Amino acid sequence: EAGQDRFLVYDIGAGTGNTTAAFVEKIIEGGSNAKITICMVEQSAKLLDDAMLSVEKIIIGANSQEKIFIEMACETDINALMKAKEMDIAISNAAIHHNSFHLHLKALFKSLKIGGIFINGDWHDSISEHPIRILELLKRLGTNQKLIRDPVIFNRTFDVF
Repeated sequence: EAGQDRFLVYDIGAGTGNTTAAFVEKIIEGGSNAKITICMVEQSAKLLDDAMLSVEKIIIGANSQEKIFIEMACETDINALMKAKEMDIAISNAAIHHNSFHLHLKALFKSLKIGGIFINGDWHDSISEHPIRILELLKRLGTNQKLIRDPVIFNRTFDVF
């Protein structure tokens, strides 16, 4: 939302923190004065500790400790962490395919504020093998129903993602 001065961001399946680190670097480069809390969610405590260290280095190196705050959540059930309409941005890079995609998707959309942003990157073969997995995502994004029903156009859509 324009003029907003605080944001809550979740990185779901944060792994080693590469996606969070890239996000933080872009925020710093952009010169935003907003206060941003990023919750890195990861089921591996070891990965989460490593992620925290790498992201903190970036924040400290840019002297941004007063505006970017990092929280950690070592959790296997992301649904337990998310509260209704609290997230401004949800990021998941190559993580959601490890679990029941449609269940996570419902929880994510319930947790996003109105106008919130969901960024999902995935290289996993199961999406192209089973395009039905992202049908709900496409519908929620407002994709034209004609596009979804036309298999030739629908399969070309996956090249874009």
